[in-house]
Amino acid sequence: MDARNGSLALLALGAIACSDTPRSCDLSTSALVLQATVSDLDDGVAVEIELETAGETGSPGGSGTTLALCPDADRLEVNGVVAEELYALGHRYYVVSFDESASSYEISLQRNDNTSVSAIVEMPPTLEISEPGGGSTRSRGEPIEIGWTPSWSGHQINLAIEDEIGSSCIEGLGYDSDIDDTGSFSVGANALIGGSAASTCEVTLTLTRVLEAEYPAELAAGGSITAIVKRRRLFTSVE
Repeated sequence: MDARNGSLALLALGAIACSDTPRSCDLSTSALVLQATVSDLDDGVAVEIELETAGETGSPGGSGTTLALCPDADRLEVNGVVAEELYALGHRYYVVSFDESASSYEISLQRNDNTSVSAIVEMPPTLEISEPGGGSTRSRGEPIEIGWTPSWSGHQINLAIEDEIGSSCIEGLGYDSDIDDTGSFSVGANALIGGSAASTCEVTLTLTRVLEAEYPAELAAGGSITAIVKRRRLFTSVE
C-alpha cells in the first residue's frame, strides 16, 4: 500500500469512528444524563461535564454511553462561557475554567430544538487554611493542630493528610476523615504512622467542602451535579 492509499485508509477509519460515536442531537433532552463537577481549587475554578445516554431501567447509576455534542445543534455553557471538548482515558468531557471564584455557576445545555435546560450550582463557602503555616514542621508524635476560616456551621468537611505517591514517609493512606466544619481540629498524636525508609517528608493537608446541586427534572435520572471547594497546604512531617 502506498502512502496515498494508506492516508485514505486512515481517513476512512476516522470517519467510521466518528460516525459510530453517539451524538447528543440524536436524543431528546429527557433521554440525556448529565454528570458535572464544579471545583474551586487553589489556582482557580475547573468545571467538568459529561453527557451520557440514559441506562436501562434498574441499571447501576442509571447512565450509559458517553455522548458527543453536535456542534451545529447543541452546546454546553457555564456562566455564558462555551465548554471545550476534551477526550481522555476513553471518555469525552467538556471543560471550562475560571481564574476567579464565584458564589454560583449556571450550567446550560443550549439546544436548537428549544428544549434547552440549565442548573444553578451554589458553591460551598470558600475557605483559607490558617494552621499549620506553609513550610512549617510538625511532629507525628504530637497532636497536629489544623485551623481554617471561616467555619461552616451544621456541615462537615473532609480533612486528609498525605505524602507524595511513592514516598514511604507515612505508612498506608495517611489520615482521612470527615469532621464537623467548626474551623479547627486536632489530629491526634501518632495518627500518622511513620514509614521505615524515611522519617521526614513534605506532606499535603487537604480540606474539602462538598455540596450537591439540584439536578434538573428535564434530564434523565442518574446524573449529578457536585460543587467542591478544596484547599491544600504543604508542611513537613517529622518523627
